[in-house]
Amino acid sequence: MTEIPLLPFLLFLIFPTTLTASTGDDRRSSTFTPRDYILLDCGATGQHTDLDNRTWVGDTGSKYAPSLKSAGSSAQSQDSSIPQYPYLTARVFTTPFSYKFL
Repeated sequence: MTEIPLLPFLLFLIFPTTLTASTGDDRRSSTFTPRDYILLDCGATGQHTDLDNRTWVGDTGSKYAPSLKSAGSSAQSQDSSIPQYPYLTARVFTTPFSYKFL
């Protein structure tokens, strides 16, 4: 029977948590101001405002994906504890596709 070293596995679990914790604080104190604030709702059309008053832009026909002409798929039902935007719709690509953020 071959033994699997446990220490590398434990370090793998601990290291990302430590890294996330240290970089999370740095972002809050940063003076970086984004040029654009993009919230893209994949599979949706139009614009929708979520419960936090953020505006989500549907990717269908948007400037980020002008070639998308039809809406994606919508969930048939959704638990009321899950926000409708952006979790109600999705888009599945069967060929390579990319969004353009210029």
